[in-house]
Amino acid sequence: MNGTTTRCISLAQGNQDPLERVNYSFGLVLGVDEFVDEQRYFLEKEYQHNRGLHGYGTVSGLEVTRQQNGEDIEVRVAPGIGIDQYGRVFVVRSTQCASLLTWLDEHDLETGEQQIYVVARYDVCETELVPIAGQPCSSSEALNAPSRLRDIFHIELTLAPPPQPAHQALRNLGEFVARFRIEDDAAPLPELQQPTSLAQLIGPSFISLSSDDFQDHLNTAIEEALETPGARLFPIQAAEALALRDAIFAYWVTVVRPTLSPDLINPETPQNNGEEPPPAEVVLAQITLTVPENGAEPALEEILVDNVQRPLLLQSGLIQELFRFPAEGGEAAAAPQRPAYEFGTLEQIGPQTLSLWLHIGSNLELRPADNVHLLLVGGQGDLQPLQFALQEDETRRNSDSRFYTVSTRRAFRDGDFVLMQFDADAIPVAVSARTQPLSDLMERQPVAYANYNRNDQRLMLFHIGRSPEAIDEEQLRELIREMMPDIPPPSPHLPFVTITPITGGRGEFDLLQSFELWFHLDGRLGTLDGAIRELTNENLLLFNETANGIQQVLFELDQERPNLWYAFPARSNEGFGTFLARFAIPLDAQLVIEAFDPNEEDIREFPTLREYMEETGQRLNGHLMESERFGEVMVFYVREQGRARRVESNE
Repeated sequence: MNGTTTRCISLAQGNQDPLERVNYSFGLVLGVDEFVDEQRYFLEKEYQHNRGLHGYGTVSGLEVTRQQNGEDIEVRVAPGIGIDQYGRVFVVRSTQCASLLTWLDEHDLETGEQQIYVVARYDVCETELVPIAGQPCSSSEALNAPSRLRDIFHIELTLAPPPQPAHQALRNLGEFVARFRIEDDAAPLPELQQPTSLAQLIGPSFISLSSDDFQDHLNTAIEEALETPGARLFPIQAAEALALRDAIFAYWVTVVRPTLSPDLINPETPQNNGEEPPPAEVVLAQITLTVPENGAEPALEEILVDNVQRPLLLQSGLIQELFRFPAEGGEAAAAPQRPAYEFGTLEQIGPQTLSLWLHIGSNLELRPADNVHLLLVGGQGDLQPLQFALQEDETRRNSDSRFYTVSTRRAFRDGDFVLMQFDADAIPVAVSARTQPLSDLMERQPVAYANYNRNDQRLMLFHIGRSPEAIDEEQLRELIREMMPDIPPPSPHLPFVTITPITGGRGEFDLLQSFELWFHLDGRLGTLDGAIRELTNENLLLFNETANGIQQVLFELDQERPNLWYAFPARSNEGFGTFLARFAIPLDAQLVIEAFDPNEEDIREFPTLREYMEETGQRLNGHLMESERFGEVMVFYVREQGRARRVESNE
């Protein structure tokens, strides 16, 4: 021993049992352990109350934004209140700032799109040093001790979000409960109340799935249970609804919830020996940005902040108001007099296909691009009309629903925000022996349809592709408030390339020598401005249709003019050449296209065919196809003339 005084004045002292509190009695000697036990008992009661009865997430504020500050870009977290996954309350009393560019310099990120997460948790620090009695020869540090513990917070940027299984589980449970609808003629489903059935639907192995995967799991389970392809709801009788609800909640409370992490009783206990404790952090926002090449810094306008990707906690008073009876709405014009009801549901079922489920049993006369429109919403709120076809599945008609397949030429991608607009005053509805507009029928319905604007009589449905990209929230809100401006007429189809076989005579036959590819890229009659750069066998593919199937053909390329190329196919064993040919250009292959942009009325450079089509808004004559090997491609067909055309008659 060195004679230095050793102190341990913190909540780490005491008997470490949060179930015990001090039993005061006259004459009891109180020391550090007693006061520590007293604090631990009530703190743990508060934390346990929060984790068990409220959960975790943002209570108020804590909005995340990005701002330009000179040459720097700051990520800012506004004041607010939150509860971390251990149930501990943290309060941010002033705006917190972090340098995003400095953080990026300290992390070696790959170029391309990246996601960064803002996370927060409760923390504590010692403060207020005061002198204490010590022993002889004690150091000066040993003679001073912190007299206070301050509640603080810890906010940081991370590349991966902390696991939040309890939050995801709650969302999935809500999705499951929403899949039931009371119907008078529903068949009894008592087996759903059995624990084995519930384990297959919302058991511990399924409740941790992502929202999209869990929806797919429920869709399959409902279709199999009802033996009805495309079924999305469980019809139940009113008499069994209460018992089913109690069975679901009992299974959730007794079986599922004890498996979620962090543990409600001992949140800092690892699930397996040797592992780290479960994280306490909660997500505040997701930041999406593109890391440029060559060490360049991202621009402010290209950094998107999504404050929706976080768990939220509503106050009990607000939850109470959400369950008011419809008749309590009052007489004000804005008060809802009828319960809100979704008009329909959009769901992606293929690369270029959506399922449209209308929650209305009437016969509607829907005409694409006339009284129904499909629009792709860009990241800045811009609108791109999509061509589509509607096909009703009449075999699935019932008194409450109509089902359609929506087919498009454009393949949907992750992050696409798709809007379907119905002009209610222009959609005829057959009711009994007469026809009336959908808007008139809706006014007499016992429900009020969500996303319906009575002023312009437009009704909206939305669909967001999986792994959605962040969209500017203010512009999106403005877009929905205005319920979409007038839709411009679609642009005409434009030719992109004219392909001509060049043949030469040999004996009695004309044989293929080459293909002439004439690209139409200039936008003025008296100029020759457009060009295709770097055309190769990797960004231009040639296939031949034969009796044995489709065969890829090798060829050589020669550029005659900026917009004129010649392709010389290799001869087949028969020496006849390529007769039924198809040229394919992958939409994302590097081409370097110099072409006229009607939006800017000038020649611009586009690195790929996809960017040329999307940024100019032009629709090109060609056949869009999906290839497992080459991705999405634009295909152009050409027939070689004269393969068997005789030069002279046999007669």
